[in-house]
Amino acid sequence: MTRAPDFDDLVGKDVPDEERARLLQAHRLLVEAGPPPELSPEMDSVPWPEDSQMPLVKPKQRRPILLAAAIATAIGIGFVLGQSTSSSSSSSSMEAVRVVQLADDVPPGSIAGFAPRQVTKEGYVYDKHGRPTDD
Repeated sequence: MTRAPDFDDLVGKDVPDEERARLLQAHRLLVEAGPPPELSPEMDSVPWPEDSQMPLVKPKQRRPILLAAAIATAIGIGFVLGQSTSSSSSSSSMEAVRVVQLADDVPPGSIAGFAPRQVTKEGYVYDKHGRPTDD
């Protein structure tokens, strides 16, 4: 049987009284509980497979992800810098050259403004189904 460690040797003499009383109570409880039980031989010699010691993700598998993240970050930073340093004071550098007003007339029988039309090509007239007519 092993001898219990001496409390004064473990803690020393320079501990405040309140702290010393708390540590002494914990020390007595630990000595009373005793050492932990020994492992059985079956649990002590558990074979570990080789795969359990290897990392889950290989470093080479992370390179494409890191490269894609770096490219996306560079594009984002470039976009933000381009927007913040633009010389134009307006929100867009594009300006309209001309504005065209669309006609409001919708022919009767049309569906959503699309009326059947006749199309001519090389002298032939085609109906709305793409068949040549005699017109």
